[in-house]
Amino acid sequence: MADDFIFLRLNSRVLSKIKKLKLSQLNLIFYVSLFIVFFQNWPFVSKTLQVFPFVDNAYFIISLIVVVVLLFNITINLLNLFIPLRPLLSLFLLIGAVTNYFASNFGTIFNDVMIINVMETSLDESLDIININFTLNLLFLGLLPSLLLYRIAMVNNTYLQNAGRILVATLLSTLIISGLITLSTKEYASFIRYHKELRTYITPLYPFYSSIRVIHNKFFSRNKQYKNLSAKFELPKNEAMAELIVVIVGETARADHFSLNGYSRLTNPMLSKESKLISFTQVSSCGTSTSISLPCMFSFRDKEHFKLKDAQYRENVLDTIAKTGTKILWRDNNSSSKHVADRLVYEDFKTKDRNPICDPECRDIGMLKDLDLFINKAPGNKLIVMHQMGSHGPAYHKRYPKAFEKFTPACKKGLEDCAQNEIVNAYDNTILYTDYFIASTINFLKKFDNNYEITLIYVSDHGESLGEKGLYLHGLPSSIAPKEQTHIPLIIWAGKNSDIDYPKTRLLKDQPHSHDIIADTLLNLFEVNTDMYANYEKPLIVRSDKH
Repeated sequence: MADDFIFLRLNSRVLSKIKKLKLSQLNLIFYVSLFIVFFQNWPFVSKTLQVFPFVDNAYFIISLIVVVVLLFNITINLLNLFIPLRPLLSLFLLIGAVTNYFASNFGTIFNDVMIINVMETSLDESLDIININFTLNLLFLGLLPSLLLYRIAMVNNTYLQNAGRILVATLLSTLIISGLITLSTKEYASFIRYHKELRTYITPLYPFYSSIRVIHNKFFSRNKQYKNLSAKFELPKNEAMAELIVVIVGETARADHFSLNGYSRLTNPMLSKESKLISFTQVSSCGTSTSISLPCMFSFRDKEHFKLKDAQYRENVLDTIAKTGTKILWRDNNSSSKHVADRLVYEDFKTKDRNPICDPECRDIGMLKDLDLFINKAPGNKLIVMHQMGSHGPAYHKRYPKAFEKFTPACKKGLEDCAQNEIVNAYDNTILYTDYFIASTINFLKKFDNNYEITLIYVSDHGESLGEKGLYLHGLPSSIAPKEQTHIPLIIWAGKNSDIDYPKTRLLKDQPHSHDIIADTLLNLFEVNTDMYANYEKPLIVRSDKH
């Protein structure tokens, strides 16, 4: 009891001394800038030191840190002309603490795509991320420093006095930055021109910059109208059977963790027993996140020309196929279709009201419920897209029922608290469940084999880092993303009446492909001739001559 009393008295003395501190706004901004750089930007410093070792670049590294401190100084000072200082500094500290946690533990970069991912993250997914380490990081690097700001008295000046001092400080900081860059022109040229990825780790400046870009593109771009692209299309005549095509869009699956592709663990025990199944081994994703890859794979634009901000306003391959009279259904057990299915029949299976298998997480297998009703409802071509929850991290252990926990021990805590083998075990269990889901879908489709030309396509949206090179999860810019985040599985299964020439197509399984091939493959399967058909030199499938 006495010890507690002494502690409280000491604590109150510290707080009272802090309260007696009186700083000018410029000094407070400078000290907070120092704190942010030295305590919330270690990922930036460490990444920079990997490229510019301190022993050989001591002056440049020191000058770069000074430049970054002054950049924070300039940014906060200018924003302070419009925003009250304490709330502004608190915002920087809190956002910096959060982004520093993800950059430090998972190698996350908060570019435009990652900001979109954050905006689209559900509450359940957010709760998967919050743990004791996250909470402590937020407390000591964000909340407590923010609270201390309100214990410090500030020198009272008029707005015009503060504005004048801010402009002088900004001018002085700019001159110092210019001088430092001039003295190390070669190193700064290399830093700016050849190592652009390094500045993406400056937090929270880069996340703020990315957020502004996203908000501008979403709310302040010129009004856009939906564009019909396919001016003409032709369908085959006198087809004996209608097409039934099922596309399963996987989530976060890696090609090198599929035993179909040579992985040492048996993660595809059910699919390995299927005949007329082909696993393509050299396929790369359009992006490293669902928000990019999903609209990109159904777009008529290739990866190099794809623009996310325009995608929802442009006709995609599903829109084109729908024009032919094909009945299309999109079922989603993930976040959404990312606007791909805006003009199609869309069913959300993330809810217990529709998905019969929730324990409490709604399982992918539930998307097969009453699918036969859609198929039998009317004659003609059918296209079904099922968007999986798949292997979505970081809580891999929640992505599969207990019965699929074959690889143990599986990580059931924050990734930073688990050994890498535990993370891999949990992840491989998700692949095992995906194997079950795909195989179950194939067995379901076999019931219709006598009435349709059936094809199933499974393709993942992107891969996942599981600790290789100290990286976790996904979302790095494609220019620097490791292969683990871009090398994806793609599987095709053909029914007995399918147009696919299985022996000839199987010979193509090791050719390099990407998401760019998906749109053309769907048009090829439905035998749709359109002015949007790119006709790739290396098609994914070979059609049978008998048709």
